[in-house]
Amino acid sequence: MTRRARSAAQRGWTAVRWWKPWTAWVAVAGGGALLLVARALVRPGGDDRSWVVAALIVLNLATVGVVLVCAAVQRRPSAADFGLVATSVRRAVAGVLATAVAVLVVSIAADILLGGPEDPVDVTDRLATDSSALQGVLVVLLVAVATPLAEELLFRGYVFRALVPWRGPVVAAVLSAGVFTLFHLDWSPSAAFPSIALFGLLTCWLYLRTGSLYPSLAVHALLNSASMATAFDSAAATSAAVVVCVALTLALARLLAVALGVPGPARRPQPAKVVANRSTIS
Repeated sequence: MTRRARSAAQRGWTAVRWWKPWTAWVAVAGGGALLLVARALVRPGGDDRSWVVAALIVLNLATVGVVLVCAAVQRRPSAADFGLVATSVRRAVAGVLATAVAVLVVSIAADILLGGPEDPVDVTDRLATDSSALQGVLVVLLVAVATPLAEELLFRGYVFRALVPWRGPVVAAVLSAGVFTLFHLDWSPSAAFPSIALFGLLTCWLYLRTGSLYPSLAVHALLNSASMATAFDSAAATSAAVVVCVALTLALARLLAVALGVPGPARRPQPAKVVANRSTIS
């Protein structure tokens, strides 16, 4: 492990075990296969079929299953192995706000500089959220609850974590954010990609800063739900939806943590033993 990786671990990572780096790409391949299935289900010109949205929610949950399988073949995973642990509320709130503001600023700037006519490939437009109340609720649950849960577990909770001991947190963050951005091809407008890439980098930083995945889950649900403001009738409805989506995402993550085994009080990991750019953490 590099000096930076060890320093990051000592600052706040609550688990003391790392995933094998090559398994990150297995998890990405599994998530990518499910993504291709999802794309095949959605009609390019618009799709108001509620069962399709429900199927996409199931596929997102299946992505969580891919992560758990990749972990389970190495050892019995615990909640701490994915960063599903408590952290400082003050540090978490500060990190979430900083991430959200930075992403919003870049998103607005990119939209002004790169945006044009409304891009029809946006997944929320394809799924025709205004076709029915049921469809609208399902799309909100897909975009602002199921997607944050699946993507954070895959890209930050597993892929980033697996790559840190290989080349350190900077390279791991760049690779994780890069693949995360590629997963949004054909799902998001082209002007959104700068903010998506920045979000991928900042959530890795947030994970390192807090030692917990919960802040990343919260800001992901926050931004995704806020991006659907046009689906609601008023600012009050939008605010309520944001609160509900963030709370539900965190609640589901907490249920997963309980199922895996919630660890005791957070402990700083022991210093890593460095062996030829690799490490064994005891």
